Amino acid sequence: MKNLFIIILLFTSLCIWAQNVPQIIDYQGRLADNSGNYLNSVVSVDFLIYDMETAGTVQWTEVQNVSCANGVFHVQLGAVTPLPSTLFDIANPWLELVVGGETLAPRTQIASVPYAIKAETAYSLDAMGSGSGLDADLLDGQDSSDFMPASTTWGDITAVTAGTGLNGGGTSGAVTVNVNVPLSLSGAADGVIRATTSTGYAIKGTYTGANYAYLGGDQYGVYANLVSTNGGDYAIYAGGVDYPGEDGTSYGVYYSLGGVKGYCYYGNPYTFGVAGYSYLDYNRSGGLIGAKQNGFAPWGSLGYKNSSGSSYGGYLTSSGSGTGDNLPSIGIGMGSWGDLFGADIHGRIYGIFTEGENYALYSSGTVFKNDLDVHLQESDGNTMNVLYTNVSTDVTVLTSGYVTLSAGRCNITFDDNFSSVVSDEIPIVVTVTPMGQSEGVYISQVDNNGFSIIENNDARSNVQVSFIAIGRRAGYENPQLPAEVIAANYTDKISRGLHNDADTETDGEGLYYENGKLNVGQHYSTLPDPNKPVQPEE
Repeated sequence: MKNLFIIILLFTSLCIWAQNVPQIIDYQGRLADNSGNYLNSVVSVDFLIYDMETAGTVQWTEVQNVSCANGVFHVQLGAVTPLPSTLFDIANPWLELVVGGETLAPRTQIASVPYAIKAETAYSLDAMGSGSGLDADLLDGQDSSDFMPASTTWGDITAVTAGTGLNGGGTSGAVTVNVNVPLSLSGAADGVIRATTSTGYAIKGTYTGANYAYLGGDQYGVYANLVSTNGGDYAIYAGGVDYPGEDGTSYGVYYSLGGVKGYCYYGNPYTFGVAGYSYLDYNRSGGLIGAKQNGFAPWGSLGYKNSSGSSYGGYLTSSGSGTGDNLPSIGIGMGSWGDLFGADIHGRIYGIFTEGENYALYSSGTVFKNDLDVHLQESDGNTMNVLYTNVSTDVTVLTSGYVTLSAGRCNITFDDNFSSVVSDEIPIVVTVTPMGQSEGVYISQVDNNGFSIIENNDARSNVQVSFIAIGRRAGYENPQLPAEVIAANYTDKISRGLHNDADTETDGEGLYYENGKLNVGQHYSTLPDPNKPVQPEE
């Protein structure tokens, strides 16, 4: 086993004597064999913590079976054998791994994370005791005797004065203080108004007899309900850019501008920046829509039920307003650019239906198929004739035709299309067949421009002759195809790597292309960053 750790992580605090600190240590590494190939299997690993970099005494040990994906594995130390509370009393603990009976060297020093250092400071202060100026006898630098005792005698209230945003008050009798309407307040950046509750909601606003919203509920930070039914009404409305020149600078979360922002600092399973849901009871409804302001194309919807009742994960259109127009055609229904694949499309019954006035499908590049290439041609308006494409083990071009001998001889010139694409490196194969009584014919000469026919025995008949000429396509005499695409296991790789995520019981294995090879598995660059800090509260 060859030690090829790319990353070594100690994610949780090492102050394991603190009350609320997890008693485990996150650890991640990467393993390869002696040939440098990353492991994709389950291996047994012994984890040992010593008190010295070499030799020394074992302070703790446990064995775990770790699952490697492209070499990367992740375990939680202490999950099998609990970490003793005195383990990190030693000055310099060192971690050693034994994989398959082989000890990996050198050992890895276990370093403190920032909060563990802070915990060490607190531990030291606790030992300093009363009178040190650093113990719990002091509050904000003051001794307890500096604060007002409970036996203090209180006086009477002589006046109530209305403050900012309030009116009323008085100096005698029962007084009333009211809130100004509208209320105008100003304050610090951490909030002008703060409301906290353990039931219901903190703040509610209602338009008389109609729409309402509240802030700070047990399920939602903001909840809004639409009661009105006027066109264009929504439960939540956010106005974005409204003047020319108010430009964003990129697609990043801190650089774009708009009406609504949805943001997940952690991309955990089944979490989304923005969500839109619908029962899709009726046609022409969806979960989300993005459209031009006037509602004409282009527009697109996620989770959409179209006018015929068909359900779409995504429905996109840029084809006019639906009423016809005479404008130039500039709209594109969908754009899809990919690093590994441009699109991943699977149909349980049918794959893709495409149509177009000039063409239905244009492929710029080599097209691979692992099944029949079938053509359909209508014959009488009610019947489709089935035609199959001829195939060859070489890249060939073909032309054919008829000629008539003149006194037993004929020179045939290929059409320009054939001559311009046929290779001159490999001889053209020509087959000729007389279509009447003759002495038989032979081909006396062939090149890229044409060929010559002569009748046997110097006969001089004027018989008609058919011919077929087949040549290699110029530039494709020895085509080089991607080895992994023509391999027998290519479609198996694709089916393993890609996945229908409507199936929540299984997961795809992942695909990535590296060093000229398509690999099944998750590339380590796609794994979560274990050092990512928790987002601070705003």
